[in-house]
Amino acid sequence: LSYSVTQLLSYSVTQLLSHTSSSIPPKGSKMKCINLCLMISLLLLSCSKKQVKATNPVLKDPITVETDRSTPDRTEEIKRKIAELEAKRKKILLENSEKNHEVEKLQFQLSSEGGGGGSGEYRKKEEEKKAAKTESLLRASTVKAAAHDDNEEFTAYQQYCENNQFPVSAKWRIDERYVIRVVDTNSQPVSGVNVSVGKVLDTIWNAVTPSSGEIVLFPRMDLGIKYSSIKDYLFMIEGNKYKIHSEQDSYITIQLPHERPARNKIPLQICFLLDATGSMGDELQLLKDVIFSIHSRLLDHPAHPEIDLSVVAYRDRTSRFLVKGYPFTNNIDTFQVQLESISAAGGGDEPEDLDAGLQYALDSLAWNKEAAKFVFLIADAPPHLDYNNTKDYMWAARKAREEAIMITPIGASGLKPLGEFIFRQIAVMTNGEFVFLNYGEKGESEGSGTVTDVGKVSHHTGSNYNSRRLDDIVIDIITRELGYLV
Repeated sequence: LSYSVTQLLSYSVTQLLSHTSSSIPPKGSKMKCINLCLMISLLLLSCSKKQVKATNPVLKDPITVETDRSTPDRTEEIKRKIAELEAKRKKILLENSEKNHEVEKLQFQLSSEGGGGGSGEYRKKEEEKKAAKTESLLRASTVKAAAHDDNEEFTAYQQYCENNQFPVSAKWRIDERYVIRVVDTNSQPVSGVNVSVGKVLDTIWNAVTPSSGEIVLFPRMDLGIKYSSIKDYLFMIEGNKYKIHSEQDSYITIQLPHERPARNKIPLQICFLLDATGSMGDELQLLKDVIFSIHSRLLDHPAHPEIDLSVVAYRDRTSRFLVKGYPFTNNIDTFQVQLESISAAGGGDEPEDLDAGLQYALDSLAWNKEAAKFVFLIADAPPHLDYNNTKDYMWAARKAREEAIMITPIGASGLKPLGEFIFRQIAVMTNGEFVFLNYGEKGESEGSGTVTDVGKVSHHTGSNYNSRRLDDIVIDIITRELGYLV
């Protein structure tokens, strides 16, 4: 029996491989072969065991039934084949949507050449997709927002922090700040360079330069309680040591003794991190439309980046799920399906488990060291400070800075002053911007959404901002960073 099953398994795998190499395999044939292989493999696994445990119904002691020892033990081999077939099955399931689309497209082309005139189910579906896309882009154009860069107006930001003391998880020591800028011999920014700060035999802090070549260092938080002067520390880059001789200039430029390497391509990775609790229900679909618009516009970007997108949704510990994330993909149809699967539910209290969402985005996604990397956090509530997470939002901000990932928080309706404060902390640490949805207000807002204060998002960034399309703001941020690389 073992020999016969093995022969049948070999035949099934042969059929699977022949279908895999075909340009248009018979519908469902690959999945049928894989399912048959799995069933046969499980049967063979049961036949190949040396010993079978049973239970005597009278004695209630285990009995051992000896099998034919002349049959070689192929358990591990069969397990390996089962794992390979299961992986193949999952891969085919993942690729089904785009493969079906390509088959339909080819069939449409064949029908057109054969005199069918192109009229058929495929054309109808394409027209429906086009109409849905147009409607989605129109909705996206109605979402207005404004942006503020606290690193550009740092003195005003320090005053804002002085005026707003919140019980956040760690002391926010920003009274001293240095912007470290790494350039090449042509004064062009150099990305992907590891910058370490410490003393002769001790590295205390390190981070990787992003597209701009600039890293923000807060020595009273980053260099420990013994810190007294930046002049006491060495900056180490590519094996070279640099000494800072002045505390007065908050911008430190370090020039490398070579040109930066030329780039043939620009990888671009964007994670959209969404608060998917019930309070986001009124705006979630509009924000999905904005995300779709952003991707559509990036496809025509003059820098021609290689785009990988991911969507990660988070809720709270009392919800049906805490974090739901998808890996990076360069397939727009796959990403669209993943994005549409996100719905708003759960939550309850105002804070959510933002820490868990950030941890997943930074720890579980496959970030490319060569890419321009972004996380766009879209949320209407601060994290739970009472959860006392070891990997909290400040851990996430530091890790993102270390790995050259810019986090840009986007405040949605309902964000209160504490949420604004934390969002701006994250943005400052990672060289991002604080973006807030705008509802027609002209000045600052507490986010109360009343007749006298129509703003629904807390923002205390002054009144010199311009309200414009949210997708325009996001595209401008990405374009600026890509511009440093070309």
